[in-house]
Amino acid sequence: MPLRSLILAPLVALSLTFLACGSGDDDGDSQTNDCPASEPAGAGCGSAGLFCEYPGRQCICGTDGAWLCDDVDPSCLAEPSHGVACPAEDVVCAYRTGQLCLCKDGAWNCP
Repeated sequence: MPLRSLILAPLVALSLTFLACGSGDDDGDSQTNDCPASEPAGAGCGSAGLFCEYPGRQCICGTDGAWLCDDVDPSCLAEPSHGVACPAEDVVCAYRTGQLCLCKDGAWNCP
């Protein structure tokens, strides 16, 4: 099941807030020590909600203690943009800030 499907239901039902991987560390990259250096798909994790980005992929530590990873949808904008037109219904985009955007009725909904 795609990550966007796995995270949408808990977000709506539980108002789940993702932890950001950080705004950068001393060497200028966007990951903190909490994020694995490479994509951890299927591996165990200990910080439910931790969100990490990798080239073309994004991962979240699930409440079951396992990493869930998925491709970044190409229709996702670089930054959350509430109300801006979107091209594909039900696309979910996750951002390092912890914000999620859902494409619904032709516009991004970024609560």
